[in-house]
Amino acid sequence: MDAVEDTVGSRIRAARKAKGLTQKQLAKQIPTDESSISRWERDEQGITLDNAVALAGVLGVSVQYLQTGDEVVPVGNKNMRLIRVVGEVQAGVWREAIEWAPDDQDEIPVITPPEYRNLVMSAYVVRGPSMNMYYPSGTHVIVASTIANGISPKNGSKVLVSRLNKDGLYEATLKEYVIDKDGKVWLWPRSTDPQFQEPIAYKNGDTEEVTITGIVALSQITESLF
Repeated sequence: MDAVEDTVGSRIRAARKAKGLTQKQLAKQIPTDESSISRWERDEQGITLDNAVALAGVLGVSVQYLQTGDEVVPVGNKNMRLIRVVGEVQAGVWREAIEWAPDDQDEIPVITPPEYRNLVMSAYVVRGPSMNMYYPSGTHVIVASTIANGISPKNGSKVLVSRLNKDGLYEATLKEYVIDKDGKVWLWPRSTDPQFQEPIAYKNGDTEEVTITGIVALSQITESLF
């Protein structure tokens, strides 16, 4: 992975790209003008606390991350980070992508390996049984952005994939990235349910536009006590 400049502006830019937003789109959501976004990303203009809070909410990161690049929880394990839970994903099955409103998003503590410390990551709640061999419904999957981190999946990676449906809505799902003996790439559900056993081709001449937007780095389950 190439080294990334570690400044407030570079973190804003990386988080914006991870969200798939242009500077104009981000400016509209803050709200501010596009030129301010450009100056912030070039570290040419300071950011007020109010704007930092607004940016963090839209980009799905914490204010601490924007300021320092560090989401480590101040007590406990030094490798613990707070990862923002931005929405939910239907594992193995195409469903309209569900991203929660910023006020409904939360952060969960996650212990990450040291090499993951600077990765741009978001968390999603898994729904449904279609990847239950890996992720039972209710699991939090922590996903590293392929674009923001400059990474690509390898054989066996679990990936977050998206496509634009015929109604112009983005759909997302989780699959396993599998390279067969002929070098073809397939995206497999991994389920004990017989309904979810068929893979889809990935750039094997398939006309469907499918994009891998993230790679699952970690997962964790919160058990119900009550």
